[in-house]
Amino acid sequence: MILKVYDVLVFASHHEYISRNTYDALETHHSRGGHLAFFSGNDIYYQVRFEDDGNTMVSYKSYARREDPMMDVDNSLVSTWWREEPVNRPPEALQGVCYVPYSYCFEREHFIVQDCDHFVFEGTGLQNGDSTGWKVASSETDYIGPNSPPFMDILLTARREEIRSEYKNNDYVQVDHVDVAVIYYEDSPEYGFPDGRSGQVFAAGTEQGWGDAIGYWSEDHETMRRITCNIIQHMVDAPPPPADFQDLGVLVSHWLDECGSPGWCEYADLDMSGTVDATDFAHFARSWPGN
Repeated sequence: MILKVYDVLVFASHHEYISRNTYDALETHHSRGGHLAFFSGNDIYYQVRFEDDGNTMVSYKSYARREDPMMDVDNSLVSTWWREEPVNRPPEALQGVCYVPYSYCFEREHFIVQDCDHFVFEGTGLQNGDSTGWKVASSETDYIGPNSPPFMDILLTARREEIRSEYKNNDYVQVDHVDVAVIYYEDSPEYGFPDGRSGQVFAAGTEQGWGDAIGYWSEDHETMRRITCNIIQHMVDAPPPPADFQDLGVLVSHWLDECGSPGWCEYADLDMSGTVDATDFAHFARSWPGN
């Protein structure tokens, strides 16, 4: 409900560890027509839980299936990779791209323009095959995954082949290159979502590079700033549609689901009675748009 007042969410840095509440909120924001701009990479990778009144963040990471006490108790909360069993919520289904293992072991590389007629390149003069000027693809980077949306605009790509010096003389790196993609898509019929509400998603596919590229010290930073502005402005100019009774139906399902989502009961207890019930829903319904 907090995100309801925002049309555009911008991720400017590396959000690898997120809770189920956060993932739920991002999906809800997107499905109502809200927009997501990821100017980073390797986001939404591990699930975490917050305990001790929010003061402790818990994740068992690769040991989750053996050690996490939520295993076989509530598998949706097991603190492992989002894409893996038993959670099964691949991040590329929302973000469009997902983290590529070993990518941080390779030297940074240029992004190459793939779709110069796309609105993100307006005013830049870039043509297909051009480099953006700065080696933007760096550190942990993302590529299209098996659960990415059916249709996406591939804006920029890079292939990183040069292994960083500290990884050249060992057997740790198991691949000879990694690919990177910058994507855009909408939750709309045009992109394969017949019932979508036009929520836009942009993903830069690089953990550090985009922020570096818009800094005044980088080569051609004005071009990268123009691309960034084009993306955000396009989202700002397309606010989500107003809430309707379809949204209200989704909300009702939470009340009927015995507060199944972590923290839901706390936030839905609108009359502060200690119990989430029909009275709380009545309080909410009276303030619903159109009432």
